[in-house]
Amino acid sequence: RVPRMGAKEMDSVTSAGYAVAGLLVATSALAGTYFLLCGLVFTVIPALLWCLATGLGCAGVGLAVSVAVLFALEKARIAKSANALPSPNNGSNNDDGLVCLPRRNLAMVVANGLLRPIFDTPPLAKFVSKAEPAFSSCDVATIKAMSLESQCGGLTADDEVWNLPIYDQAWLDAHPGWAERARRCYEKAFADGVALFAARGEGGSKIGPVAKLAGFEYFYHLTESRLALSKVLRDPTIGPRIGKIPVNRPIFVMGMPRTGTTMFHRLLAIDPNTRAPLLKELSCPARRTPSDDARREKNAKIQVFKMNTFLPHLQAIHRISHDHPEECHYAMALDCPINWPNYRAAMAAYGTAAEGEPDAMTWDYVPAYRNYKTVLQTLTFNDAVDAASAKAIHTSTDLEEAHRAACSGEYDEMMYEKPKRWVLKSPLHIGHVSELAEVFPDAVVVWMHRPCKSSVPSWASLTRAVDDLIEDDVQDLKSLGQEVLRYTRWSVKRAIDALDDLEAKGSGVTAHHVKYNELIDDPKEQVRQLYDSIGLEFTDEYSKLLDAYLAKDKAERSKIQQKGSKAHGGYSPATFGLTEEGILEMDEKEGIALGRDYEARFLGVI
Repeated sequence: RVPRMGAKEMDSVTSAGYAVAGLLVATSALAGTYFLLCGLVFTVIPALLWCLATGLGCAGVGLAVSVAVLFALEKARIAKSANALPSPNNGSNNDDGLVCLPRRNLAMVVANGLLRPIFDTPPLAKFVSKAEPAFSSCDVATIKAMSLESQCGGLTADDEVWNLPIYDQAWLDAHPGWAERARRCYEKAFADGVALFAARGEGGSKIGPVAKLAGFEYFYHLTESRLALSKVLRDPTIGPRIGKIPVNRPIFVMGMPRTGTTMFHRLLAIDPNTRAPLLKELSCPARRTPSDDARREKNAKIQVFKMNTFLPHLQAIHRISHDHPEECHYAMALDCPINWPNYRAAMAAYGTAAEGEPDAMTWDYVPAYRNYKTVLQTLTFNDAVDAASAKAIHTSTDLEEAHRAACSGEYDEMMYEKPKRWVLKSPLHIGHVSELAEVFPDAVVVWMHRPCKSSVPSWASLTRAVDDLIEDDVQDLKSLGQEVLRYTRWSVKRAIDALDDLEAKGSGVTAHHVKYNELIDDPKEQVRQLYDSIGLEFTDEYSKLLDAYLAKDKAERSKIQQKGSKAHGGYSPATFGLTEEGILEMDEKEGIALGRDYEARFLGVI
């Protein structure tokens, strides 16, 4: 007989059975997991990795082959364009050898090759534009609609949104109907600017794919920046305070390109008592949030990166950086877009545009200068915001709180009582001194002078460098030389007439003249002479800063000049179909001889 187990013994046996069963299940699970992992490690994962590597390898090879094919096609297209050029000395129009191909580096050839199939296939371009609007057609309606969609933020999408508010009642009283005049100016100039750029894609020459993309982005960022500034100025608390900030006796450095304007401007910007606008500020002056700061920093850096990538030889001619002082026309382009995408076309249209065709010489620049004054006022307000942000009671990212502090009266001294003197610069000013003086009646105009036999071909060389990005097929250097010479005569004549007229009227505008060779020989002395002539204190601190800057700049400039000579291969008047005598001779249309009326007067050359 098997003895009976009691309840207690039965519970013990049951518990032991459960324990053994649980142990068996756990052991089985662990064993199963182990073998499953072994299977994954030794079979599935290697298979997946092999598939992934194979897929990536095939994609990489496919991409490389595609790039190579597009690169080869682009090189073949370039070779075809080269073969189509008229040969010198064969009775063609290229007897001087002045019709040539744009200069392209490897990055430009590859980028054009990748983008060309998209632009050359309208259905594909339309499809891609849904994800990247820059592939859209470059027309005013499309650009404005996109900007309104991204920046309007509560403003009504009517004509008024494009006007920048003016809070200077004295100005409005002196200019009846100002809002309508400013609106017409903007509408005409912006429409003309887009049309001038688009027109370069017509006729014998075409706009390259990279230039199409960059041109659309340029006009889009202009409208976006204008709307952002309009939004800030319409703030009932901030706008009126910005509008009352004085811009006292600003210094404008002007002259034809390549006459030392950049060098002299940057010397003046070193003075701790002056303020020069930076590229990132001019491109996007309005800022309310950290994202605004990040966006304008990013956009300026991208702009410089593209220039350095596709036009490294341009950097050798004109140094540019997102946080360096830059030219006024970057901000004035908000009204009159005569910058790199279309200023060659604007020059070409001068004297040749038929009635009703886009003509930058007929634009009204007074609204552009008045709105530029608003930009400078906004940047001064931004400086107060930065000062508020830097204080311990504010965080560096709380811009809304900093804006409130700047409006509280705490920073009125730096904005209204002792604002820094603005030092500004652009070759654009030389043709618009009268308009400049209307908006800035106490301005100091510093005119840089250089012999025309050097400055004209040097400017043509700079324009050619920019054109290397835009032109897709050929460059006509002879036409370029004539365009630069015509614009030089037009600008110089207008500047002489305007300064003479202002002097005769006893205006508050002060003119100061600097010769290029004297600037190169002793730059510090030229700065000192300017300060003496307009009654500014040349401090010991500024003197030491100048010495340090000039010592560093001399070494950098030497390297850049060597790099530049290799990049553009040198130039002379003959490079652009000009002669020294032809540059200086009388132009009956403009009524000026650069030799007799300009060089003899300002350079002492007879």
